[in-house]
Amino acid sequence: MDEPIQETTEEYAGDPVFSHDRYQVIEEIGRGGMGLVYRCLDLKLDKDVAVKVVAWSFNDDDAARFHMEARLLAQLSHPNILTVLDFGYSDDGTLFLVTDMVSGRSLDRLIAENGAFEPLEAVPVFVQILEGIAHAHAGGILHRDIKPSNIMLVERENSEPLAIILDFGLGKLIAEDQRLTRTGAMLGSPPYMSPEQASGKSVDERSDIYSMGCLIFETLTGRKPFEGQNVHVTMLMHVQKPPPTLAEGAGDRQFAPELEVIVARCLAKNPDDRFGSALELRGALLEFVEAERARSSSLVSGAHAISGVYKRINISPRASRIIFVVSLIAVGLIASGVMQTAGNLRGTRSDRPEGPDLSDFSEQAIMKSDEARALPPVIEHKPEQNSESEMWRSPSGRNCNDAEYLEFVLRDKPEDLKITGEAVTDAALVGIGKSEAATAISGLKIVGTGLTDGALAAIAGFPSLEELIIEGAKNISDRGIEHLVDCPRLAALELRGLPLTDDCLEFLGKCTGVQSLSILDCRDLKGKGLAKLERLNILNTLSLRGSGIVSRNLREVAVIPNLMTLDISDLDVRNEDLAALSKMRLVHLNLAGNQHLTDQGLYSLYPMTSLVTLVVSDCKGISDHAVKTFCSRLTRTKIIRYAQ
Repeated sequence: MDEPIQETTEEYAGDPVFSHDRYQVIEEIGRGGMGLVYRCLDLKLDKDVAVKVVAWSFNDDDAARFHMEARLLAQLSHPNILTVLDFGYSDDGTLFLVTDMVSGRSLDRLIAENGAFEPLEAVPVFVQILEGIAHAHAGGILHRDIKPSNIMLVERENSEPLAIILDFGLGKLIAEDQRLTRTGAMLGSPPYMSPEQASGKSVDERSDIYSMGCLIFETLTGRKPFEGQNVHVTMLMHVQKPPPTLAEGAGDRQFAPELEVIVARCLAKNPDDRFGSALELRGALLEFVEAERARSSSLVSGAHAISGVYKRINISPRASRIIFVVSLIAVGLIASGVMQTAGNLRGTRSDRPEGPDLSDFSEQAIMKSDEARALPPVIEHKPEQNSESEMWRSPSGRNCNDAEYLEFVLRDKPEDLKITGEAVTDAALVGIGKSEAATAISGLKIVGTGLTDGALAAIAGFPSLEELIIEGAKNISDRGIEHLVDCPRLAALELRGLPLTDDCLEFLGKCTGVQSLSILDCRDLKGKGLAKLERLNILNTLSLRGSGIVSRNLREVAVIPNLMTLDISDLDVRNEDLAALSKMRLVHLNLAGNQHLTDQGLYSLYPMTSLVTLVVSDCKGISDHAVKTFCSRLTRTKIIRYAQ
């Protein structure tokens, strides 16, 4: 059954009466934020159209702005955007806007009647919506009120339904009218408002991305991500409360990790942490579909798709490497032949030993492999390369000085730069940072140098830097880490063997764009203040392997909102720590080398139903019986255990 374009119960003090010599009113079909909507006969074109009559009283300046914006809307010609056909004044001077008349079902009605959509069913709809949004954004027009009720699905023969976005840009037509504040009207719908929109701040394309994230969340779970007792509480939740995961919204359903990451990124509080464009989000969703379909038909091709989706959504190379490897494990791809293919993809060394023969891979997936001991952090290189020498580039020579590094960077403009040796000083980084060549550097690896905090201040000015690895630089302090807060695109950060203390956590908690964080072998780091990482809304991968984390402090990790992969191997994890972490929605957990864990600790992870991969290598207190019992209860979880 067809339905009107928009339905509300809003009433107006004086309903505008529409009369025009070209448009003959047939019936009223809806009421919305602008006013009334009529089905009319266009006497000139002899077809039904929708006429939206503005309820507000406009002065001459307002009317001029309305006409200017309406003219822009009329230029939007796209199959997924409701076409504006005409605009002007009615016989009594009321402003009106004419659009195509479409017959279909609104997305919110379909959700209410049939429940949440399956992901593969919903993504084609999302893709169409995003294509329409991208077209409008290219013309400088924002929607400002994206929500399921503004999406109409029209059936087509022998094809998927056509998604049409209603009311594109109409909010802008009335946004600047000061009378709205006096009437209590509000631009946008609170359940779908971005934090900046709810706070009354300026908005850009990324506000529509946030609203799209709310729409995706509701379509897949049947619930809105934030819904308080009243409008003001709901708006405050958008500004302050961490977004729920899809699994939390759906209750008893689980979702692919890739999809969870996509939605979490859409719903990031900081616009800089969201997808930068509708097309970028569209690409991420398409790669997710490719990965899902490939997984259902071929484990090997599914593994490649997993890698592709993380690359497409701009998760850092290190984050994609870690998640990619544990995803391979989760689907049982560590058999030697498949491992060879995956190894080529992620750039492991050619002399890396092959994985074990898993021809008798059991349903419980108890893997015994010496390789599993170091997973997931064993992956050292980008997926696209085959060796470290091909990935990280340096000038020739074993102990190059500042001048040689600067000459090399200016000449070769490397994308991934490795700096090593005691001869290099902070001056090299300062010089590189002042050159145009700095814009080419997206990856930087610093190993065993005498660089100080001043070098990190220079690095903060590298505009394209996404991945930073600092290893064995003994002169880097907690205060140096503060400079990294200013790195505009930093997504992956690895700090290995540095003299850092808990004071650095204050600064790391402000690096809100970081998606993968590794603090490895930093023995002076005790972990008091790990809760400060709660502010990292898009952090999905955290490794604390081999650091000096004290058991009781480890429990603070539980507050990090969207963490998917956690590596706490080679620490001093106790059973009670796992109990404190058990309510996290982790997908991959590495517990290798924690000698004090017992069967009781493993059983305490039963609430972690989202878990796909669990590494318990060299956890001598966990018995084979406990592993089998655990897997029989959490059938989705694959446990990795190397031969002792």
